[in-house]
Amino acid sequence: MSKFIILFCFIAVKINAQTVRFDTLVTGFTNPVAIIYDPLGNLYIAENKGRIYYVDQNKSSFIFLDITSLTNNGYSGIHGVAFDPNYAINGYLYIKYYNDNTKAVHITRFSRNTTNVFKADLSSEFNILSYPNQNGHLGGNIEFGLDGYLYFTTGDGASGGRTQVGDEYGYAQNLNNIEGKLMRIDVANGTLAYPNSNPFLDINDGIANEIIGYGLRNPWKFSFDKLNGDLWLGDVGQNDFEEIDYVPFGNFENTNFGWSCFEGNMPLNVNYCNTGISYINPALVYEGYNYTGNSASVTGGYVYRGSRFSNLKGWYFFADFATNEFWKTKKTLSGNYDTQSLGHLVEKPVSFGQSPSGDILVASYSLGIIYKLNQICPQFADITGVLNNGQVINVTEDIKAIAYIVPNFYTEFNAGKAILLNPGFETKNTFKAEIKTCN
Repeated sequence: MSKFIILFCFIAVKINAQTVRFDTLVTGFTNPVAIIYDPLGNLYIAENKGRIYYVDQNKSSFIFLDITSLTNNGYSGIHGVAFDPNYAINGYLYIKYYNDNTKAVHITRFSRNTTNVFKADLSSEFNILSYPNQNGHLGGNIEFGLDGYLYFTTGDGASGGRTQVGDEYGYAQNLNNIEGKLMRIDVANGTLAYPNSNPFLDINDGIANEIIGYGLRNPWKFSFDKLNGDLWLGDVGQNDFEEIDYVPFGNFENTNFGWSCFEGNMPLNVNYCNTGISYINPALVYEGYNYTGNSASVTGGYVYRGSRFSNLKGWYFFADFATNEFWKTKKTLSGNYDTQSLGHLVEKPVSFGQSPSGDILVASYSLGIIYKLNQICPQFADITGVLNNGQVINVTEDIKAIAYIVPNFYTEFNAGKAILLNPGFETKNTFKAEIKTCN
């Protein structure tokens, strides 16, 4: 579908009472930019300047790898870290970093120390890919998809100054350079290879073999849904709009995200539009710098797949680094997105992470604190009307229900003290009611 069809469709955000919070998990970092778990379930935190810490079960932190000599203490150092799916066997991890002296972006492999599993060997660096002469927007993180391939992004190389049009070099829509792209490589053997499904493998097309998508401005953070492998990506806007993009698993190839023909879902630079090309529509767009008068910078997050909060399953959590605003969104059966504002929860939320059990974490860049998602339970609930599909009511004290549950809809009551089904309560199906705390 062309973006031209929905030029004036904008996101509707529900303002709800605060229902979640982020509790402190571990502290003591300087400008953290990535939260990573290895396949063994161990937690690591990467700092911008180049240090990666292992966090033990007692929440004590130890340097796992220090690449500050490779980043040269630049403003933009580590962008992302990804542990090989076979890390337990091969000990490989991959880092995307920027060298501030050489102005080069590197996708590089390191190996675990042979005598200390909680150390990596700096001398083991094996360069997979390098992009020299990079300036401006550099893109963001690096992650393995459910297909076992390694994905990363590049920015459009523009300066991104406010009030400028943006993408002044026209790189994002140009397949003959690597800026503003979504990339995919195969490192199953620890070296560079390209998946057969990559769309630009022709050696004569002048297009880098790793490119699978384009039209990105500065995609700082993206992630894959643990359940189905779907891609969620936050692309930082220029002046007017910040956007979240969604691409179902199996549809990543030849994806055009629209920048800078579009910003969000509005036309921007028609000179960079490609005739006959279909651009994907953002999953949602929110107003940025020009509309709010404040800086804006979206931080892409993760879909909650944890077991602690059943009513949060399937919700995608994301935030804005500049405003500290958090949201959750979920695709409805009608294909629209139910997006809810969660308020200002964490200062300078620069990166999200996800535990092996599906819990969501977030890093404060300014405070150096790593937080973990938790749920706020109301003291009691009086329920009337018709309950929605999949609704879960969690309270610490009493549920008092005068409600009708739609047939075949899953409904769950969890209370700390009592569940009272008052006259007028009606259900034509089975529902679950349990006396317990909301956690």
